[in-house]
Amino acid sequence: DKTQTLRGHALRNHNLRKRSLKRSESAPPLARKAVEVRVNDLNMTRIELARKSGISRGALRDLELRVHTPTRNTLERFIEFCEENHVDKARIEDLIGLYAGAADSLGHMIQRLELRAGSSPKLAKKVGISAATLWEYRRGNFPVPHSILLKLCDAVSEDFDPAEKLWEVAERERFVHRGFPES
Repeated sequence: DKTQTLRGHALRNHNLRKRSLKRSESAPPLARKAVEVRVNDLNMTRIELARKSGISRGALRDLELRVHTPTRNTLERFIEFCEENHVDKARIEDLIGLYAGAADSLGHMIQRLELRAGSSPKLAKKVGISAATLWEYRRGNFPVPHSILLKLCDAVSEDFDPAEKLWEVAERERFVHRGFPES
């Protein structure tokens, strides 16, 4: 057994990681996935992760115990740290999906693209629009031009087909809302 060879802080940290996994079994999906990534993929305690990633211990605690929904900045930094430490891309995609929700609307799709880019200002800069304009697109206040949506997907190497389908639904709803007849 591996635990018989561990001593001192190594044994303490091993036990802390095991307890975190056990505690996360009853946590919401995003919190559970964050703990699984920290323990299984990064092999770190919460304190170790806080020190190495620059994310505060309190923010990590809130994320893992689901005290509050993590801020986008906290999740972006967590994802960036995971990428730097070669965590499996599928695990990172799971985190993004659990945070941003299913890509079932154009707003959710844009939110996922922002997370993949690292932040909304980074994505906006890659596309050549302002962060405020991107925010308006995500909120549904401005219609997203087809060409901009294509650039958004290309900027983060996202498949355009699902985004285009959501764009078509949003455009149809926009026209119906303005009084045009349904097709």
